[in-house]
Amino acid sequence: MKRIQDPITLADSEPQPDVAIVRWRDDFYLAGHPTPPDIYWVIEVADTTITYDRGVKVPLYLSAGIPEVWLINLDEDCLEVYRQGEPQILRRGQTITPWQFPELVFRVAELLGNG
Repeated sequence: MKRIQDPITLADSEPQPDVAIVRWRDDFYLAGHPTPPDIYWVIEVADTTITYDRGVKVPLYLSAGIPEVWLINLDEDCLEVYRQGEPQILRRGQTITPWQFPELVFRVAELLGNG
């Protein structure tokens, strides 16, 4: 289930990632926002907000226990993938598979759009 620019609940904040891929719930999270155990991965799209997204939001998500964060960096025309350790930088022509969904394959060029 995907949520577009809807809040998620972390320990002391409720950020609104551009996209959050979350576990299915019959009530569509009407009883409360998704929390880290509900979240497979989040995606942020950044151009003018790249410094804030990379320096504040990505560490916030990871420290809360969200296992995977994708930062679509429009300024540098790349996808930054944050899991454990150093980020992986992917360019057009490459593909990415989310950790928890090995059957899915995304082309980085499609995520970046017409750049």
